[in-house]
Amino acid sequence: MEEELQLQIPSDRGSFAVFLVEREEVVEELNSIIADTFSGNGVVAVIGGSTATGKTTLLRDLNEKARAAGATIFNAMCSRDEQSLPYGMLGQLLTLNERRSDRAGIARDTHRTAAELVRNGPVLIIVDDVQFADEESLHCLRYLARRMMFSPLSIVVTWDAGLNHTPLPAVEAFIYGSSVRRIHLKPLTREGVGRLLAAERGSGEGIGSPADLYRLSRGNPLIIKALLDDRDRLGRPDADEIVVGSAYQQAVVTCVRNVGPLAVRVARGIAVLGDTADVQLLSRLADVHTATTQRGIEVLTGLGILDGREFRHPAGRACVLDDIPVGEHGALRSKAAQLLYDDGAPATAVADQLVAVDPIRHEWALPVLRQAAQQAQSSHDLTRAITYLKLARDCCADEVTQNEIKVQLTQLHWLQEPGNSSDRFLTLKAPILAGKIGVRSALTSAAALLWNLRMEDALEVIGHVDATAGVDEELRTTELLMSSIYPGVYARLTRRRAPQAATGPLRPGTGSAGLRIAESLSAVLRNTVDEHTIVRIEQTLQDEGLTSGPIGTAAPALLGLVYADRLESADAWCDRLMTEANRRGAPAGRLMLLGFRSMISYRQGHLKAAAERASAALRQMPGQDWNVSVGHAINSLVQASTSMGNHEVAAECLARPVPRALFHTLAGLHYLHARGRHYLATGHPHAAQADFMACGELMREWDMDIPSLVPWRLGATEALLGVGEREWATALAEEEFRRADLFSGTSYGMTLRTLAMVRAPHERPALLEKAFSVLQLSGSHYEAALALADLSRAISGDKAKARVIARRAWRMAKNCHADELCQSLMPKHPAATRALPAPAADDAGNDALFGRLSSSESRVAVLAAQGYSNREIGDRLFVTVSTVEQHLTRIYRKLNIRNRDQLPTELRLAAATSA
Repeated sequence: MEEELQLQIPSDRGSFAVFLVEREEVVEELNSIIADTFSGNGVVAVIGGSTATGKTTLLRDLNEKARAAGATIFNAMCSRDEQSLPYGMLGQLLTLNERRSDRAGIARDTHRTAAELVRNGPVLIIVDDVQFADEESLHCLRYLARRMMFSPLSIVVTWDAGLNHTPLPAVEAFIYGSSVRRIHLKPLTREGVGRLLAAERGSGEGIGSPADLYRLSRGNPLIIKALLDDRDRLGRPDADEIVVGSAYQQAVVTCVRNVGPLAVRVARGIAVLGDTADVQLLSRLADVHTATTQRGIEVLTGLGILDGREFRHPAGRACVLDDIPVGEHGALRSKAAQLLYDDGAPATAVADQLVAVDPIRHEWALPVLRQAAQQAQSSHDLTRAITYLKLARDCCADEVTQNEIKVQLTQLHWLQEPGNSSDRFLTLKAPILAGKIGVRSALTSAAALLWNLRMEDALEVIGHVDATAGVDEELRTTELLMSSIYPGVYARLTRRRAPQAATGPLRPGTGSAGLRIAESLSAVLRNTVDEHTIVRIEQTLQDEGLTSGPIGTAAPALLGLVYADRLESADAWCDRLMTEANRRGAPAGRLMLLGFRSMISYRQGHLKAAAERASAALRQMPGQDWNVSVGHAINSLVQASTSMGNHEVAAECLARPVPRALFHTLAGLHYLHARGRHYLATGHPHAAQADFMACGELMREWDMDIPSLVPWRLGATEALLGVGEREWATALAEEEFRRADLFSGTSYGMTLRTLAMVRAPHERPALLEKAFSVLQLSGSHYEAALALADLSRAISGDKAKARVIARRAWRMAKNCHADELCQSLMPKHPAATRALPAPAADDAGNDALFGRLSSSESRVAVLAAQGYSNREIGDRLFVTVSTVEQHLTRIYRKLNIRNRDQLPTELRLAAATSA
């Protein structure tokens, strides 16, 4: 019989096994209550604990077991709503024939009824949530407990103090009686959660680590069960991470509601205030005493809902917010905004509350929202800044202020979605022409319209500003940038304040950073640049970084460095600015920088990187709409693809319809040159010639005929040679040579290489040797490979030398991913590699360049100069790779070079001679 009376913890999870983990002692206590009842010794037991610890589950199992053993069960469930109803709880247990005003009479009737019941067997009275029982029923229950102490009748109740440190007097008198057995349920410990998961994983299932589950639930069985249900419902039984879904959210809401209305107000206040929820502010918002608020935070923390003044999981906060009735939500947010504003909270904290308020009735809201937008933008949170400004616009009645906000919104949208900015800036045109938008905002809008190739609209806007007094510096900056970046558009201005391009070394400017950069770019493009100009560009980049707006200072500054052939500096600045753009989360900045980095990579000979960066830029600008950044990206992709031999990719880019407006910009100039290179590489020299000549015509018209911008004469020379116009080709090459700047490495080296094409055969090797040295020092690897390839052909009569140089050119071309050039140099490269003889160390020592090197270093240097890898050199000389690396380090130091690409050509010729 005793065995039959034992409660058993289910071995499988079933529906509620989670509530019985770590309840062995409690179950044993309940077993003893049943046993005592059946032995005729009545028991009064109180099961205490916070909500969701499994009190009701234990009562249900106690009910089932006692009933199965033959006891008569009476159940009552108390609720907060019925606490004021006299005898409400007792009426659930017994049928009361009449209501008496005296408690003693009803208590005696209750005792008499119970005494009759126990004659038929043991009786168990179970009351859930006794803290909500009415006072009259509790009086009767206490009377019954005293009178039936030595009868087979037991009373088991559950209670939860909620936010009250002490219970109501009637409840306190009952639960703290001298003969009451008190059982306290606690949340699961970490070890208990581990036991539960171990049982779960016995079936091959997972839900993250015990530590993760405990951290999120704080051992709350209801939340643990909800997370298990979410895991099963969402179909991820093998997940190694916690899955949070609707069951978890419902459990959170249930726990909060069960604690009581004060806890609901505290939880809602924390959900509304977020990380601004200090206890004092929270108490004012929730209209709750400070001590009660603190107690509520402690209780909800113990339940695994909160972690201090924050929700343990964002889904918990979300579901508490969703549980607030619509009408109350807006009022609560409005009250929170007012309290935060009165306390001097940051504008963004106040604005976050106003976003959920409709309509906004606070007079101070507009300036706060605008200030919040500025703070959000400074923190690089463009989405929040746009949200605040939209709300500010909607609650603003003044047209002038509305237009100012509209301009700010449009500029932020440009920074976030540059590809969709054209139409937004067009909406500003009418108020600009009507004089309802300030001139500085108008010029910014004009710059954006130019970037989007909306040339006519930009001209109208600038023409209107041109007639406005008091904006000399801003207008001069705009005109200088137009004359440099959009020279074809600048020529069409009906009223023109001609930019004063620098005619000599620039003095330190006293104007804005934008004006100084505009002057510097103009100086570079009109070939009046000096070292001071470069220093000023880099100093401005250091001071300004990525300024906001459609142009800012970074774009013209980087163009100035690129067109001044300062590629290494431009590349370093692009890297720094890209880091800043990524930190800010600024798509417009990333798009601009990807375009420039692709341009720089191509000029440095990093063809694959150029193509990848250009493609990345184009992916950020889907669709068929063109703008300046799209133009630069397509140009770089076409040139890089052409140089790598991917002519299909280049042709696909060129098949895209091009707006005529592009050819009024520098990007259009680069497009013509890129298309000309593609035509030349694919056997269409006449079409190539036309494009190169069109470049020259535009550059002369725009007064920026410098080879570092577009080397059109060099391309035209190759095209003319392809159609048999050698005399014309020679004239262009010689003219370019006379114009070449000796201090502009890449352009000068390319000019020397092209000049060699039209000079007599005996003059070519010297020119190409010099071209290679210049290009190598300037860091233009692909152009250096081309020069070296031409040199191998120029000395083809000396097969040994030509073969060594061709191999070196092949290695450089391979590093640049110029596969077509590789194929032209060594169609059967592996065979050529095997046929190449090893140099004789004794002969190598005859070259004067070897005087600074040891014999071992000389052998390594010669092989490295031929293009052998470190491993191949080690295999040939029977030394380790590490030894080769050590030799090369000493060689670079002695010859004052940085890498093997800079090994002097004389080493290769000496190696070939010794072979």
